Amino acid sequence: MPTLPHATNLRQTAVIPRSTPRRENPCRACPLLREALLLDHAECGLATMAALDSLLLPDDTLLAEAGTSITHLHLIRSGLVALMRDLPDGSRRILRLLKPGDIIGLEGLTGAPQPHRAVALRESALCRVPVGAVQEAADASPAFARRLLDHWRTALERADMVILDFGHGSARQRVARLLLFLAAPSDGRCATFRRGDMAAVLDLAPETVSRVLTGFQRGGILVKRDPNHFQADRAALRAEAELP
Repeated sequence: MPTLPHATNLRQTAVIPRSTPRRENPCRACPLLREALLLDHAECGLATMAALDSLLLPDDTLLAEAGTSITHLHLIRSGLVALMRDLPDGSRRILRLLKPGDIIGLEGLTGAPQPHRAVALRESALCRVPVGAVQEAADASPAFARRLLDHWRTALERADMVILDFGHGSARQRVARLLLFLAAPSDGRCATFRRGDMAAVLDLAPETVSRVLTGFQRGGILVKRDPNHFQADRAALRAEAELP
């Protein structure tokens, strides 16, 4: 099974300090934050988060180690983050992929530790919110609490996706399904990541992933724009993936 770099080889998280505070919290104007956390329905907590930080993670950066205490929830604004686990044979398996709008660390709301290592697969921008502030907002706003449950449901669906969609079928089917997950629904722009990491998601050899990607380019399903960035034909990918 493909291996990933050990945690000691991963870059450590870099926190980009917030700019000088203004009279109005700029986070309140962020449409992603407002949609993901129902900001308007949690005035008692999120509107006054003086400790909210922005983080910028270069690719291959460790965000959280498995087993550590969760003090913050992280909302992904851009990029891609993987949750991964070490296997007894020394290899590592990617268990879940998280995209913009997803939240890392929901387990912290129950007092549980970080279940899996979290690593940025591409340069990623995140917002981090103290767990205590989120708990206060959930206690005060049923709408906000329901939104958190929606994120729990999405997390479970993503775990099922890795098992059911990415882990079964031919190599072409698996790669096509991953590309559909990564490609923007609006215009088909698709940013991939290291072939070894893609292989760890799909339980394939990196050489197999590269061979399939090359075949998709030759067939016009993918048009390469620059390294790791493609224009994808979503209809053709869906046919390759054999999805309804």
